[in-house]
Amino acid sequence: MYKFRTMTNKKDKDGNLLLDEKRLTKFGKILRKTSLDEIPEFINILKGDMSFVGPRPLLVEFQALTTGSVYGLPRRTANGIDYNRLTLLIAVLEKKSGLLLGNQDVYLNVVGGLKINEPAIDLGILLATASSFKNIPIPRNVVALGEVGLTGEVRAINLIDKRLKEAEKLGFKTCIIPESNKKLLKDNYKLDIIGVKNINEAMKVAFGI
Repeated sequence: MYKFRTMTNKKDKDGNLLLDEKRLTKFGKILRKTSLDEIPEFINILKGDMSFVGPRPLLVEFQALTTGSVYGLPRRTANGIDYNRLTLLIAVLEKKSGLLLGNQDVYLNVVGGLKINEPAIDLGILLATASSFKNIPIPRNVVALGEVGLTGEVRAINLIDKRLKEAEKLGFKTCIIPESNKKLLKDNYKLDIIGVKNINEAMKVAFGI
């Protein structure tokens, strides 16, 4: 194996490294001039490990816990997501699915300490909360994507193809997505992609009932 140095360790009289352009070797100057040093990044883009603009889609895990409230006013605690978004989704869950959460404390946590603020996480939050209340676990190979409206409808989200490809790479088997997104899919995936129109359809798929 041969290694070529593209930059030296030349320093000034005070012992500080010189500027990059003054430390480049002849080989390094050729790489910079021809942009050959960017080939590894280009290969990663072709493989799907990097994107031209912005990061790869990040799939996150939600943990929810519902428990009977000891006090008169039930608590809602959200770690990693907007508190107001959680209370809104709980209201939709109560109104459109008949789950009686008015006397339940609800705790929602994003695993890993991440802070997420985008509508595509709505369906995952809602299903995690319903799962805890019903005491029915969601299979670990299931991922849910979709924005939830006030009437309980599951709305389309952007970048659905990239999200599905990432889920496929991570080994998920079933993907619950908005029906309006599924109609527009062009690529083939090694996933069981199920389109849903509302939260009740999503729960039937997630809980197998």
